[in-house]
Amino acid sequence: AGTGDLNDGCGVVTNAAAVAGKIALVNRGTCTFTSKVKNAQNAGAVGVVTRARQRSATALARRR
Repeated sequence: AGTGDLNDGCGVVTNAAAVAGKIALVNRGTCTFTSKVKNAQNAGAVGVVTRARQRSATALARRR
């Protein structure tokens, strides 16, 4: 299971009908990328894109 993020792909996909035949977009989380892909594949997804969590404006400002 994930860290409470329903979009991290770490659990069973609950909207499989919406995912089937499409590319799933999942957030980074605590599980492995393999788990994310397998969960999406089991729901019928044809691919997976994993996105990094959005950084806060404060964190971005510190990098400059």
